[in-house]
Amino acid sequence: MLKPAHFAFHIEHCIVRPLCVADLPGLTGLYTDPRTQQFVGQLLTETAAIARLQACLRANQQSPLQQVYLAVENQRQQLAGMAAGFALQPDRAWLELGIMLLPGLQAPGLAKAAYAGLIQQALDLGFLQVQASMQPQNLAAIRLVRQCGMQLLTAGPAEVRYQICRADAQRDSG
Repeated sequence: MLKPAHFAFHIEHCIVRPLCVADLPGLTGLYTDPRTQQFVGQLLTETAAIARLQACLRANQQSPLQQVYLAVENQRQQLAGMAAGFALQPDRAWLELGIMLLPGLQAPGLAKAAYAGLIQQALDLGFLQVQASMQPQNLAAIRLVRQCGMQLLTAGPAEVRYQICRADAQRDSG
């Protein structure tokens, strides 16, 4: 059975691990910062952000796992943001990944290292396809997924969707 710990990894530039209660106060800035939320979702109060993060912790305890929430640490082991996997399919056919980094902790290469590592973890876990969706105006997110080898799947005025398939990733690394 799939667990949040299955998505954890440690590489040179970052650590990705399951979200824990101690992370909640540090991550409220993701939801209370207008710049971070401009392409992601609704701007929240600190109280509402804590409630949202508590819901993320509860989702990590669900069985079967349908969503996974992970903490992202930088190379100095500082909490720098969070990543999530959505729409985990029981047959591991596909999932959607997202990442948000805290203002002021967006070190060069951190998002790419964490996101590329998450893609690799998902493929290693047997997922056949990894997807990402974002608003077309979110140029930083589009640049990130392209740098991680994802290809455009669909494009519309409200959302663009990228993907990478297991066969494509194996061909690129082989």
